[in-house]
Amino acid sequence: MSDQSLNENDVKLLVNMVIHDLEKPLKVIARVLERIQNETFDIHNPQHAKIVSSSLCSVKRSESMLNDLNDVLLMRSLPVHKKPFDLNELIENIGNQFQIICKEEHIRFFYHSAETYTLNSDPELIQRIIENYLQNALNHTVAGGEIRLELSANDAGDLLIQVKNHGGAIPAQYLDQIFQPGIQLNLRSQRKFKGHGLGLAFCRLAAGALGATVAAENLQGNSGVSFSLKLNSSDIINNIPSDNEFVTLYHMNANKRSAHS
Repeated sequence: MSDQSLNENDVKLLVNMVIHDLEKPLKVIARVLERIQNETFDIHNPQHAKIVSSSLCSVKRSESMLNDLNDVLLMRSLPVHKKPFDLNELIENIGNQFQIICKEEHIRFFYHSAETYTLNSDPELIQRIIENYLQNALNHTVAGGEIRLELSANDAGDLLIQVKNHGGAIPAQYLDQIFQPGIQLNLRSQRKFKGHGLGLAFCRLAAGALGATVAAENLQGNSGVSFSLKLNSSDIINNIPSDNEFVTLYHMNANKRSAHS
């Protein structure tokens, strides 16, 4: 298989995996709608409200999977709409939604940035890359584990957005190819990768459109994996020290978490 295309068997397998992965969120949404139709749903009930929030996350994730499938299969050049925006604000909005899922899965979620960044880039593409990284991390993190989202600058002044999860490592020989959907399909068949891999393939496409780069590396001791997006220093309008060097968007009480593990 070439680096830019999928063969017919890969396409069929990829589509089948997406159909399979859509079944669970669609069933959750269907159950909620049935309860509303039967008038057994009370939005003022905290537990019911939590289910609605979870269902909305399922809708967004399903929509994202379909968008990624379309973009990856077409391998088209993605349109880029650059404008100034606050990256930290964007990430906090993403985190507020993601922490709902982490809470349900009993996973700790940390967000760390020593500085506040204003960028001139495409916020929608960057958001989709971060959300796909987070979803991939969620797929490979067990209950009681943790996921970290970190912003930092390297020595050249480029901005690094990293998502780290503690779980299984990626076989070293596949690290440089993990953003290719065909490689991920192969790893999934070997039970070394979860998910369909569309998200990571989309991340590579989006990064290329932005003039950025993506990378994956195993954490020390093969304790997990770090996925990164490197944005050029020319995309940074300004950066100032943050008031809070470390922000915990969600941190489940250790005793409570262990009780649900």
